[in-house]
Amino acid sequence: METKFYLSVDGGGTKLHTLLFDSELRPVGTGVSGAINPNFVPMELIEQHMADSIDQALGSAKGHTGVEIEDVWISMPGPTDLYEKLLRQRCKVGGFNRLSEGETAIYSAGLSTGLLVLCGTGATLFYVKDGKSELYQGGWGSPFGDEGSGADIGCMAIRAALRSYDGWGEKTALEPGLCRFFGCDTIRGTMAAFWRKKDTRGSIASVCKLVGECAKAGDHIARSILVEAGRKAAGQTMAFMHREQLPAAGPVILAGGAWKSGEIMLSSFVNTMAMRYPMAEIIPASFDPVVGPVARMAMVDGEERLSTKAFVRLRELYPEYLTRWPEVPTAPNSPVPNGVGKLYQIVKEK
Repeated sequence: METKFYLSVDGGGTKLHTLLFDSELRPVGTGVSGAINPNFVPMELIEQHMADSIDQALGSAKGHTGVEIEDVWISMPGPTDLYEKLLRQRCKVGGFNRLSEGETAIYSAGLSTGLLVLCGTGATLFYVKDGKSELYQGGWGSPFGDEGSGADIGCMAIRAALRSYDGWGEKTALEPGLCRFFGCDTIRGTMAAFWRKKDTRGSIASVCKLVGECAKAGDHIARSILVEAGRKAAGQTMAFMHREQLPAAGPVILAGGAWKSGEIMLSSFVNTMAMRYPMAEIIPASFDPVVGPVARMAMVDGEERLSTKAFVRLRELYPEYLTRWPEVPTAPNSPVPNGVGKLYQIVKEK
């Protein structure tokens, strides 16, 4: 039987990921480049990032020359038509399918229906039913919204570091940490270097990693920032569920890089949710969103969840795409982590 090739594309405010895989769902090639959101990144840089990601994926398809792509699934807040144009210039392409961020991410959790809380560079909530986005909330963009996102956490951290430096805020390890993070000697030098960056929003969101490190080391301010981020995400989720009368038992799927800042944000989210929706099934996505279309193909028609057998196979094929979740303490009356279940277990660092 002739091997067919497929492409999954996931882009956002921090990176663009292109994954080439075959009809047996095996990974063939991959490409990763920078941000592609035109609200924050100039178009010439977006085009360069798209070209780089495509060339990396096609170039890493060892043993497969002249690749012809049967179908493409693409999810991004940027110009998908430009990506399609650049891809078709490089190889033959059949179907070109546009997915919402919610649709891609929910399949990365092995599900086709649920409420998705996406906290990446930005933040948006989606209600997806049978693989189709029906409702969404938020996604207003910085500085007007995106509470609980990497950009929001980064903003809170930079403000705290500047207040610490100026002497009218509590001293925090974020102040010297910010200098080290951007490779500068002083706060003023750090901010000068920051404003010279082309993708300022992505740079702000990257500070989320520093917040996680300082929180883990015991810094009070960093820990309070992550607690606040978890509360914000939970507040939006509960408002969405109440307004749209969504099922109280969930599932509520978590996806996006901001969640990876540590267990504090996750615990804050779980405990806040438990106050109003104690029976909500909270499920951390098993894979990075780019694997969503692969999981979608692995699901038998009519299945609402990926089978255990299919999950185990994808885990073996895509170990580098498994989402590394910190351990989450169980909240009162909350199903986490037991509610995650055997199939959707939190993957811990070994």
